[in-house]
Amino acid sequence: MDAVALVGAHQVLALRTNHHASIRMRRCSSIFLRRTSSQLTGISRRTHGNLTRRRDITSPLSDLPASPRRIGAAAHRPPLDPTTATPPPRPPRLEEVDADRRARAPALRRPSPNGHGDTPPCDRPICPTPSPHPCEHGVTTLDSASPCCFSVIGITVHPVSVENRDTDPAARTAHSTTSTPATSNRTSISPRSHARNHRIPPTTRSRPTGHSRRTTVVAVRAFADDGRGTGATRRPEPRPAAGTRPRIMRKWQEEGYPARLQDDLGDGVVQCRLSPRNCRIRPGQHGFCMVRANRDGTLVSLNYGRSVHATEETIETEAVFHFEPGARILSMGNIGCMLNCDYCHNWKTSQARFVADSDVFYYTPAEVVDIAVRHGIKVISWTYNDPVVWHEFVTETAALARQKGIVNLYKSAFFISEKAVEELIPVIDIFSVSIKSMDAKYYRKITKGWIEPVLAATEQVYRSGRHLEVSTLMVTDLSDGEDTARDMARFVGERLGPEVPTHFVRFHPDYKMTNTIRTPVDRLERARQVALDMGLEHVYLGNVYDTEAANTWCRACGALQITRYGLNARLLGLTPEGACARCGTDARIRRIPGPAPARPVVADLPTSEPHDVAGFDWEGDVRAVHIRVRNDAETPRSVYHRRRRSGGAPAEWVRIDLRAGESYRFIAAQSLSDEIGVVVAVPPGCVSSLHQVFDRAHFPTTEAEAGTVNADVTPLPLYVRPTR
Repeated sequence: MDAVALVGAHQVLALRTNHHASIRMRRCSSIFLRRTSSQLTGISRRTHGNLTRRRDITSPLSDLPASPRRIGAAAHRPPLDPTTATPPPRPPRLEEVDADRRARAPALRRPSPNGHGDTPPCDRPICPTPSPHPCEHGVTTLDSASPCCFSVIGITVHPVSVENRDTDPAARTAHSTTSTPATSNRTSISPRSHARNHRIPPTTRSRPTGHSRRTTVVAVRAFADDGRGTGATRRPEPRPAAGTRPRIMRKWQEEGYPARLQDDLGDGVVQCRLSPRNCRIRPGQHGFCMVRANRDGTLVSLNYGRSVHATEETIETEAVFHFEPGARILSMGNIGCMLNCDYCHNWKTSQARFVADSDVFYYTPAEVVDIAVRHGIKVISWTYNDPVVWHEFVTETAALARQKGIVNLYKSAFFISEKAVEELIPVIDIFSVSIKSMDAKYYRKITKGWIEPVLAATEQVYRSGRHLEVSTLMVTDLSDGEDTARDMARFVGERLGPEVPTHFVRFHPDYKMTNTIRTPVDRLERARQVALDMGLEHVYLGNVYDTEAANTWCRACGALQITRYGLNARLLGLTPEGACARCGTDARIRRIPGPAPARPVVADLPTSEPHDVAGFDWEGDVRAVHIRVRNDAETPRSVYHRRRRSGGAPAEWVRIDLRAGESYRFIAAQSLSDEIGVVVAVPPGCVSSLHQVFDRAHFPTTEAEAGTVNADVTPLPLYVRPTR
């Protein structure tokens, strides 16, 4: 067969392969569009200052024009040279494309039906060769068969190279939103240009030649920086060499730390004894949590020192009402989890397969303690994604913190082994245990765990004498009935003690459970009353505002001791020893000795330099935000924030002092019924970003400016079940 015939035969084969690939991709896309359009009736769009804009999309996909090019079409390949006898590279098979796409973007990324809005779509959505090439948006696609643009219901997602973001005009075009929402009649407290100038921009810190860090932009530019400053560092991601397949392992997974609680089973196999799963792990494999692995016959932790950004919050955030009410805490959240709850509101970082390198910060035990000491924080909370799978880092850092007089709080679903609890008790002062349900079938189906070890570990903590509080999430129409309240009250009253504070927590739809609503408050109120009638002494509601069910009264004289609004507490009738100020009865509330350190406040902003000011208004059930500030100057600077109230005198400004290069994150939550929002002011050299908090212990990974899925019910990002 001559060279021309050989090339012609290969061309026919390639056309058939691409034809079938195109048909299958169109079928998958139609399934995806039907499913997501049934899930979403609109996407709330908000501006960074005051959230003044909104766009309602009643038919999210009807207005999107069809893409002029389809994945796998023969027109995307360069013409063949009939004079050469060497056939062109084999186009990727569909199963290779699907596997690679699922590995790189398992939940949110789907082929964009309209490119980049008004910007012409890339003429090579799928790269048929593994070599890098730039698309028309200045984006270099590094991976074989990887699209450079994606879209989820009008929210365009671009993988971008940080080096191109601020220098390439095409890249700046790609960063803009796909459409302009209609302007609301609400007034903004700051100019719209604040979204460009006040938000934290990507760092300009130099990186070694040949390295590039990639990030994801959802509707607006994503937060992309290296986390400069003490206790918050990011590492650059190496660029794969041309002609090689991309590595599936992410940067944060590369280094392992020797893990404890393991058995050697021989032949290089180890058994992890941290959780009741007792995972048997062969060399090169991971356990269920995906953050404990077998490296050359040794069990290692892949998340030692790896965390989401350290965040200052209040102790009420962790469902702890009877230990130093109102105390400021430093919340530390790891990567990974030993469960996989269908409603997890931190699924983007709790499920390791979704964790991007841009989500991860690096800390040492000394850096965590130093942050708490410098900011006058007396409690470190191990929270967000369950700290069970962070065992080595938690125990070592907690021991160091206790040497500095810092209290340790452990917020967990407590699917943990007895031996691991024995190692925690000497270094943990407060345990807040989330018991998902008292139904064994519920545990197996919804959380992918089982209930018996959770109850046994909770009893083990109670017998140790450590401070213990328990909570349960009341999922709408699933576990929000009176039976759940009775079962919880029976467990607490019979196997623990009626004095153990118990919390019934409101649910918001998230992750795999979005086709529902928040838990009706009247069901929570009824559950609380059932528990009180069964003899429990302290029963509270969580994630609920404007209710007296979060307050504490004296069990002897009935005097009001503590009022709580959202995540804030005010002490009214409590002595420094934790007794009732009226009758002296022990309130069973533990206090931290010494005065509680407070942030300095000022009446007005300094006039010596200008400040960039922006704000966020509470809306519906979203009444808290995380505010991240970063000092890019070479000298210490101060940033300020205060609450906005409807009428009356303005509140004072709270000052936060930052070291040169320091990045700091803190929560601002509604504390009074007449508050309407929060304002943050930063001087030159400092920048900030805002992130909506939907419930306590929720760590948002997207900025407030990106909007939400449906107003105040479900946040972004949206999990979309993969279609096959």
